Amino acid sequence: MNWSKLRLLIYPTSLPVGLDENQLPGSYIESLLENLLIPPEKEVLINSKLEHACQKLAMMCLAAERAKEAERDFYSKTIKEAPALYGDDAIAIGYHLEAFIFFARSSLDLASTIFSSLLLDRKCDSFNDLSKKITGPESKFRELAAYFQPLRDDDHSWFSVLCGAERGRALRDKVTHQIAFPIAYAELRLASEKESPVVRLSKTTTKPLDEFLDAVRDGVVANFLKLENELKSLHDSGTTPAI
Repeated sequence: MNWSKLRLLIYPTSLPVGLDENQLPGSYIESLLENLLIPPEKEVLINSKLEHACQKLAMMCLAAERAKEAERDFYSKTIKEAPALYGDDAIAIGYHLEAFIFFARSSLDLASTIFSSLLLDRKCDSFNDLSKKITGPESKFRELAAYFQPLRDDDHSWFSVLCGAERGRALRDKVTHQIAFPIAYAELRLASEKESPVVRLSKTTTKPLDEFLDAVRDGVVANFLKLENELKSLHDSGTTPAI
């Protein structure tokens, strides 16, 4: 198998759930950089950010699976009608859940430098800033703007969880500065008295834990691929990325 440098040295040999061998984030940018004439210092910066962003994506996916495994281990030995999460189990589960959030947001911020450098004539260190530039009134990226704006407007989208909603702080910021990861247990089926793991996104909104992890993970990966596809469309149309 003829693997690229990114696949061989950055991604794990066995890809975690959430990453597809046939559509691996960063693959197109890696090949694009080999054919672009850009200043050496900028090429070094983008390559470095690309390697780190892809590593964080893999770590995010792995953290999601480890969190599910830790929670399932706890659930297998607790009282299903009244789970009491504390001590070692709380630490183990919380460790992987918070790592998941931090790796996801870190991958976005690293990606913001890559895509702002190649799509815009500026450098953005925050993914929130990049998304504002793309959805702003002077943006020429209409398709991307149409993709990002609903995510920014939805208080419980993967984007709002990691970067903040119009009406509140991001869950990532709350976990960093205010609270532990808000895992709880609630009855999800009317016919069952068993309680299942949920994430409290607000005082009135919860989401099943596995559903939450999958949605955020898949959203972050799809977002990277979406931005890569925009770069590919520009390059295929003969438009040179911003350098």
